Amino acid sequence: MKYYTSPYLQLPQQELLALASENDAYAIEHVATRAWAFVIGTDFAARKLAEKTKPPQRPIEDLAIKPLAVRKREGKPHGINEWIGLLTPLMGDDARERYEYMCNGNVIPLPVEVFGAKSHRLVQVDQEIFDLGMDRQGFEDGWVRGLKKGSRAEIAGLKEGDRITWSSHAWKCAEEFAAELKVVVNREGKDFNVTFWPRSHEKAKSWQMVKVEAT
Repeated sequence: MKYYTSPYLQLPQQELLALASENDAYAIEHVATRAWAFVIGTDFAARKLAEKTKPPQRPIEDLAIKPLAVRKREGKPHGINEWIGLLTPLMGDDARERYEYMCNGNVIPLPVEVFGAKSHRLVQVDQEIFDLGMDRQGFEDGWVRGLKKGSRAEIAGLKEGDRITWSSHAWKCAEEFAAELKVVVNREGKDFNVTFWPRSHEKAKSWQMVKVEAT
């Protein structure tokens, strides 16, 4: 959910990294979750190609992660090109194509088999995008800045220029879809308690595990 409902879901990788270098919190979060989706998707594809052994082979870890860690310790190149090169004997051009697909800002679909659950299935749902309704850096600095008109934050009662003296954890709201954000703001010397759902009115296509009904 955190990956699929990011406001930067389809932003090209170069633009995403540029925003992350400017300490854009949404971008920093999405760099991590996009990397997660990329590695998990690539690992699943590699496992289908690997020789079946006992215990099962772990292609990404055995073929790429461990060798790259050794190269790093030895001061040798250990970037994405080396990662792709290590996986190419097993995956062919698919390893680089998956990386380029991600860099173009395409959504990475994960197969239901990733979760290994026979009692559940993966379905597509529309979920509201994580959005504080204001400038994220302003929020981190303790101020309501760039308040979006019509946002849930504005509807809940926040006003431009409010000083945020306390808030619950925004990261929890990013990871837990239904979590609400609680803030205490000071306005003209008075404190106000405001609670709102930090999600935009716009929805993104996401995926969710649902229980398979017995037939």
